[in-house]
Amino acid sequence: MKIATCFCLMAAISTSSLAQQDPTLRCINELAQLPELTILQNKAPVLTTSQTFDMLTNSDKASGEELPAIKAWAQGRERCQALGDSYRRSIPTGVTAAIEAAYRDFLNMLADLYTGNLTYGEFARRRAERNTQTASQIQRAAEEYNRGVAQKNQAAAQEDAARRDAAIQILLNRPPAPTYQPAVPYQTPTPRVTNCVPDGIGGMRCTTR
Repeated sequence: MKIATCFCLMAAISTSSLAQQDPTLRCINELAQLPELTILQNKAPVLTTSQTFDMLTNSDKASGEELPAIKAWAQGRERCQALGDSYRRSIPTGVTAAIEAAYRDFLNMLADLYTGNLTYGEFARRRAERNTQTASQIQRAAEEYNRGVAQKNQAAAQEDAARRDAAIQILLNRPPAPTYQPAVPYQTPTPRVTNCVPDGIGGMRCTTR
């Protein structure tokens, strides 16, 4: 059941906030305030996830007086679903698929209630069963999505680490840069002159300057 299902869905995926901002849910809240749906309040209220024993065991079928309200409910629900189409394209596809499947089932159940193929009690029991099923599907889809994100993040971190290791290895293997040695300016040698004179005792005395 889609109407009640929507509120189960919120509980099922509230931790990841995947559907809390869906415009469809806000529209359903407003739909429940329509005066023409008041006639269904004690048999099939728009906003409920916990149905009473009387609702689950009600053997009545929709009366002629109630048919316009059921039709208005279905038309309003179609409008609400369309309002959230754009938003749901931005959330995980598994979550969207579960929501769309629940919506189709809800319309089918409303149609069966409208045509007399379901009593109010049968409608309520199918609604409850579909709520449980959809909540489980949403939870599995959210968990699968989160696992995929975690795996992608882990792979990206491993790639970053590998790139860092490669860069470090390149630096470690690079030969040291040559050390700059300033050139020493060339100095012209100073010419030296040696003079020798007799020392007066038969030898020579020499000096170099």
